[in-house]
Amino acid sequence: MATPYTYTYDRTTETTNADSGFTNYDDATSTETTTSVETATYTHNTTETEDRLQGVRATIVTDVNAEDVMLDINKAITRNTTFGTIGGERFDSTYGVYNSSTNMFRLGNTIQTEDGLNIGFGVHKIDSSMKGTTSSTQADGTQLGVTVGRETNGWDLSATAQHTMLDFTHTNSPVLTLEAYGLQTGEVTYSGILSPELETSGTNSSVSFLAVGPGDVIRPIVGGTYGKQKVKAQSAELFTIDDTTYSYGIEEIDDTYSFATVGAQLSVGPATLTALHHTDGVNNVSLGIEKTTGKVTWNVKAGRTMTDLGTTNAISAGMVIKF
Repeated sequence: MATPYTYTYDRTTETTNADSGFTNYDDATSTETTTSVETATYTHNTTETEDRLQGVRATIVTDVNAEDVMLDINKAITRNTTFGTIGGERFDSTYGVYNSSTNMFRLGNTIQTEDGLNIGFGVHKIDSSMKGTTSSTQADGTQLGVTVGRETNGWDLSATAQHTMLDFTHTNSPVLTLEAYGLQTGEVTYSGILSPELETSGTNSSVSFLAVGPGDVIRPIVGGTYGKQKVKAQSAELFTIDDTTYSYGIEEIDDTYSFATVGAQLSVGPATLTALHHTDGVNNVSLGIEKTTGKVTWNVKAGRTMTDLGTTNAISAGMVIKF
């Protein structure tokens, strides 16, 4: 169920009186215009558009912002990710009318040098599926990266560089309602709704650092991220009413982004509760349990990421082997 938002807008109502001898809506002899202000609610990921064409009212209900939602989910998944582990992670996202599930499989290795430097590297496979009211989106991707960390004077310092490559397949089937109005008497030429698949690709690259301060129970966290994401444009025709063609598409994206991170860790025995706030408006909370036996560290974690567009819940299990 989408979350409604309340907004106020000025609605202009135009009333047209046509003489009975005319047969076209445009052959009006007089018009009267009034303006009113009213409050309405809408669902931010679905739009209903009313268009009037030669005496035909066309109402189109279709999902919007699917591309933005999928990219936001991908950023939530890759945010604060590290490399050098073996394991899997499941993400379930709710964004208004959209619901998405993502599986991520991690394969990596961590090397510990003699001077205490930890170097983790690996590859992550991403499989996402998202459904809305009238659309569905599939995203398959590969994430490559490296994480370098060191403990010094009670601080755990780490830096991560990652590059994610995604292939998108998007299908949209809008709901179209046609209704004659005014003095319309002729037939409406209507092509029928198509449901073409749009296929495109994108990338998301970023570098980040994270510093976890000293402390036995509570430890402060500071960090920062700089990244760039790209998506190729694609479009397709949906239907034609008389001489007007309606299309939908994926817009080209070539943006940079950056944000700072602040937060804290609370550790009790093998359990660690982490709360992070990012200056781009994203908040994350997670609870993890970790146990080390020899050179192998086992971990399970559950978390929740909240953005301006929606929320993502995650659960993961994995291990780190240090050589």
